[in-house]
Amino acid sequence: MNHLKRKFFHIAGAVVVAFWLATIGILVCGRGLSSSDGVLLAQAGVGLDGREEEWMEVFLGKNRVGYSVSTINPIESGYLIKEELLLRLRLMGMATSVRTTSTSVVDWSFVIKRFEFQIDSGVVSFRVSGKVRDHVLIVERGSGKNKNTKMLRLKSQPVSSSAIPFLLRSRKPAIGEVIEIPIFDPSSLAEMKILIRAVSTDEVIISGRRYQATKYQSQIMGQPVFFWMSKKGELLKQTGLMGLTLVRSDSDHARAAIGGAGGRELYDIAAVVPDKKILRPRKVRILRVKVKGIPPKEIEPDPNDPRQVLLGDILTVKRENLRAICSEGPNTSAKLRSQLREYLKPELNIESDDELIRAKALEITRGAENPMERARRCLRWIYVNVEKKPVIGIPSAAQTLKTLVGDCNEHAALLAALLRASGIPARVCAGLVYARGKFFYHAWNEAFLGGGWISLDATLNQMPVDATHIKLVQGGLQKQMEILRVMGRLKLEVVEQE
Repeated sequence: MNHLKRKFFHIAGAVVVAFWLATIGILVCGRGLSSSDGVLLAQAGVGLDGREEEWMEVFLGKNRVGYSVSTINPIESGYLIKEELLLRLRLMGMATSVRTTSTSVVDWSFVIKRFEFQIDSGVVSFRVSGKVRDHVLIVERGSGKNKNTKMLRLKSQPVSSSAIPFLLRSRKPAIGEVIEIPIFDPSSLAEMKILIRAVSTDEVIISGRRYQATKYQSQIMGQPVFFWMSKKGELLKQTGLMGLTLVRSDSDHARAAIGGAGGRELYDIAAVVPDKKILRPRKVRILRVKVKGIPPKEIEPDPNDPRQVLLGDILTVKRENLRAICSEGPNTSAKLRSQLREYLKPELNIESDDELIRAKALEITRGAENPMERARRCLRWIYVNVEKKPVIGIPSAAQTLKTLVGDCNEHAALLAALLRASGIPARVCAGLVYARGKFFYHAWNEAFLGGGWISLDATLNQMPVDATHIKLVQGGLQKQMEILRVMGRLKLEVVEQE
């Protein structure tokens, strides 16, 4: 029993790590793209005479857990921007290292021409590259026969977010003034708007040196972020999600021994602790919780989802009746057919058209009489064959099939790919699941079988899942990023459990 509990705890909450990681560099490391039109920068005459380098030390609470470094070099056609972030985090009592790197080429107004972004965490490596042509961003992942390409139409010319300090330096917004900058994040392919407000003039002390600084406030996916810039436009400090702090440094201090990633578990920091324990959570059929800390409508369920219902601030979650749904006659409406076709298509991280994915799906489901049996076989195969281990990075179904290692993110991506390759519409869900006295952020799946959607969790071998699975979002990486909006704010009280 202890082994099973520990096995589950290895994957519960892992989904939050990738999303948290994606927010770190947007303002500081600049690995996103902002959809500004570049006119302000051009008119302001912002430019660099030579190479500039910026080092930051990264803290989680009081523990130094990493560093970031950004370099900008003038080239013939504009600038070459290179950025690196190294973190050493505590996951399941182990020190886990993760490194993100990005390279982008921009013109003299910082308008992006091409970029490459990569996450490495030992077990897995995520790489995505892109180039801009006529307001269209062409994104590529993988190589050779397994290369996936996606085209995204941008609202305006993308500008590297590394230009944000230069924009603020040139604009010098007055206290109280607000600047809006849409951001594109290459890790999730998500576009978002960032509002930056000049809050006050402060004195900041770093390594005994005093700086006169302007304090700015922003929000990333609903999460408050504060940062301080000197009169020269130097980024001095940033505080943000889950106790994260970045402080200006130099190469010697920033690269000094980071330590053993001590302090609290990252999973625990993000967890939601209810007012009372839930007994035998894997057997719960009905769960009612009171939503606190946020307006309940922020997690209002899909009105077409009978599994979750929100009345006032009371959320009721019911485990589905598998046989009843699978025995229903198919819904043949044109609208539903169109929706289901979207959940049969491959995505950048759900490579259902990959040759190995298709071959494995055929092998697993050979002889299965119906969609329910095919789905059950895919679920069981992943549960038995994929080692449950914390992995920091953006999930890839094709890569997970090769490594057979991953947390809930990898399990969910691979199951969605195998189901789609088997002709079953499938999607990824992200939300909360109860374990060891807490609700951890988690990922699982839904598959359309018979007359409706059925939930599946490959990390727990559940079909359908228990009622402690509280779905917050559904869909691809862009939708899953929205979970950040409630992180650290959402609180739950257990009203009833059956």
